[in-house]
Amino acid sequence: MNGNMCDETCDCHSYNSGYIAELMPTLQQGLWHRTNKAGFTGIWESGFIEPSTGKHKYTYSKTPFFYGGRNGYVCLFDFETTEENDYRCNWTNWGSFFCDQSPFTVCLRLDRKRLPLLIPRSSAPDNDYGYIGWVECWYPKPISIEAVDRVLITQLNPEGTSIIIRGDFLIGQDEGKIACENNSCI
Repeated sequence: MNGNMCDETCDCHSYNSGYIAELMPTLQQGLWHRTNKAGFTGIWESGFIEPSTGKHKYTYSKTPFFYGGRNGYVCLFDFETTEENDYRCNWTNWGSFFCDQSPFTVCLRLDRKRLPLLIPRSSAPDNDYGYIGWVECWYPKPISIEAVDRVLITQLNPEGTSIIIRGDFLIGQDEGKIACENNSCI
């Protein structure tokens, strides 16, 4: 489906006029994990995105009650394999996750090829509403930062009408170490 089409059940005007539409060309390019500044610092220092077990402060207060948190999974967003109409119609359920942290939100794009144990949303029971339909998937183990290939730093503008990109860093491998293009991720 092209970017101008929606079925009759979808509020296209809401999506098209919403702040998340401008970020979608980037989000469609992969699998994402989002966190805040403190979470990112912990991830970078430990070398891993850890499953949601309560060991660290949650960046989303409902995580322990949702499917991923209850199962101790790393919660991820998958727009690459999600049908466009599905994420467009449900954007109000997930859109704020990409700009809701203070002072900014850190979005980590992951290389799907490095995640052989990826759990698709179809694995969640149909009667379990504790996940973000259509776009959420999970990983059952810590994810090495070597799987991170892009870091996107976002913030909602003061009016709450658009997303400001504070940083966009492609990550490369340099002798087995992760390095940002400009030698600084944050």
